[in-house]
Amino acid sequence: MLVEMHEYGNIQSPTILFLHAFGMHWSMWQGVIDGLKTDYHLLIPSLEGHEDAHRTVFTTVEHNALSLSDWLCKNGYQKIYAVIGVSLGGAVTAKLLSLKTMHISFAIIDAGIIPVGLNQVQELFEVSSNLFMLFAAHNLHLIKLLGLYDQYTR
Repeated sequence: MLVEMHEYGNIQSPTILFLHAFGMHWSMWQGVIDGLKTDYHLLIPSLEGHEDAHRTVFTTVEHNALSLSDWLCKNGYQKIYAVIGVSLGGAVTAKLLSLKTMHISFAIIDAGIIPVGLNQVQELFEVSSNLFMLFAAHNLHLIKLLGLYDQYTR
């Protein structure tokens, strides 16, 4: 169940949903709120385990996406202009898109590690390999050593 939603701007304006990173607070978006709340309606939830009050324990990306989808649909947000998700928020954004419970015009996914349809062992491997590739992407020598040089631009 979605515990906290932070809302800014005019409800009649296009709605933008902002989803924060794991270990971050919803207020990571504070820098963009003042610049956008005049022209847009902003929804910024606290994902599981990141709430200000009544803190819960994070379960899964899927549970967060389903809870968020339920809350949005029950509160009349079947049309979302844009969803912007970073890291954990990016993974939740991808899952929201796959649910197809609402119309989302645009989505921005920044650094969202997105294992889809995997069991726990596969998911652990996928996340671990993604983290390794994030490290490797900043190490040109390691990329060359692994024979991945042709897959990445400088």
